[in-house]
Amino acid sequence: LAGRGRGASFSWMPSSGLELRVLGEIRRRLAAVEGPLVLAVSGGADSMALLRAVHRVAPARLSAVATFDHGTGSAARRAVKLVRAEGDRFGVAVVAGGGRPVGATEARWRAARWRFLREVAAARGARVVTAHTRDDQVETVLMRVLRGSGARGLAGLLADTDIVRPLLALDRAVVRRWAGQAGVAFLEDPTNASRRHLRNRIRLDLLPALRGVRPDIDQALLDVSRRAAVVRRGLDAAARSLGVPIPG
Repeated sequence: LAGRGRGASFSWMPSSGLELRVLGEIRRRLAAVEGPLVLAVSGGADSMALLRAVHRVAPARLSAVATFDHGTGSAARRAVKLVRAEGDRFGVAVVAGGGRPVGATEARWRAARWRFLREVAAARGARVVTAHTRDDQVETVLMRVLRGSGARGLAGLLADTDIVRPLLALDRAVVRRWAGQAGVAFLEDPTNASRRHLRNRIRLDLLPALRGVRPDIDQALLDVSRRAAVVRRGLDAAARSLGVPIPG
């Protein structure tokens, strides 16, 4: 298959139905946005799969890979080294960031990472592209439910933003099956198994328990987020018409 996005060419030949599904979805999503791309790559399976896939379908649009060292020791350093090696292999610039935010909570690390990613993209006139999957959206929405969020929060990753998420319609398991099929190298972050973090407790404990009593819980949460995203867009449009500042 070959095609052309806005101002950039796409060319790839799928070798399997799974590859057609994954690369086809990424190709479709990227064709809907303009300009160069900066990929947020952590060294994990999803983001390394994203790097391989975007290099396959839109190599000319790859401006840089941005990777952030979360300061978790040797595992984080190995991840940065792996990302650099893959970037070199594909001829893509790799920009690494890091540092320890003051009072290094999970929220401060997240803020520092996003600040770094946006700075890298802004310097190149590019869009940040992340490897968030359907599972990440389910987890995010459930976290927001637990925190009592309104429509703005419940929209989760469907909220209008400048961030590009070409894997959002795909299950994490599908992306990882393709990564295995394609021989994508990655490192598993040991902190993903730590129940110190709320997202991990949701992923490892709460969601499996909820699925046991309500097998359709994932779809129910996705439906909530879609409805919330519609409400959020309407509220934002009304606020703009009245000149009211919209929260970030």
